[in-house]
Amino acid sequence: MPWVHLDDVVGLLLHAAQNPEIKGPMNVVGPAAVNNLEFTRTLATVLGRPAFFPAPKLALQVLFGEMATVLLASQRVLPRVAERTGYQYRYPTLEAALRAVLTAR
Repeated sequence: MPWVHLDDVVGLLLHAAQNPEIKGPMNVVGPAAVNNLEFTRTLATVLGRPAFFPAPKLALQVLFGEMATVLLASQRVLPRVAERTGYQYRYPTLEAALRAVLTAR
């Protein structure tokens, strides 16, 4: 699943607006996609809580109906344009991004 910190969303948009080399679409995502298990484990680590197991597919389908398809689907979206044009991420890892978001209070 793709992820990105809000500071990098703004940074990527400014980078695209100020860089004449960028023409056309640019993926506004973090530098490394993760799967649901990696996301769950990283979030649990940041929160200092255990991550026992991912949510069962049937439970998600019962709770969310058709919306479960979005939760269960995967996409590998990479920031090739941003990387090729030299964008430097403020939060290059999911753990760093989650720590910043969850400790910003």
